[in-house]
Amino acid sequence: MVYNDYMITKRAILYVRASTSEVRQSNSHDIQLRAINEFAERHNYEIVNRFQEYASGTLDERPKFNAALQYAEENDCFIISYRVDRLS
Repeated sequence: MVYNDYMITKRAILYVRASTSEVRQSNSHDIQLRAINEFAERHNYEIVNRFQEYASGTLDERPKFNAALQYAEENDCFIISYRVDRLS
């Protein structure tokens, strides 16, 4: 966290996932990114990294999700996602 005279800025990464392909969900990532960035700005989060993928939530192996978890733990930052089901 960064402290200044007016507010606390929290470090965060964003995670964006759509279940199918970019062709079938062409604007899904854009919608999620816009909402996450607006949330981060309103609540004083500094986005330090982003992870995006097209993968079903039923898959045990989602490389970008696993990388996001590892990065968040190693760099002591929050993960922000569009909805909780994007993490499952």
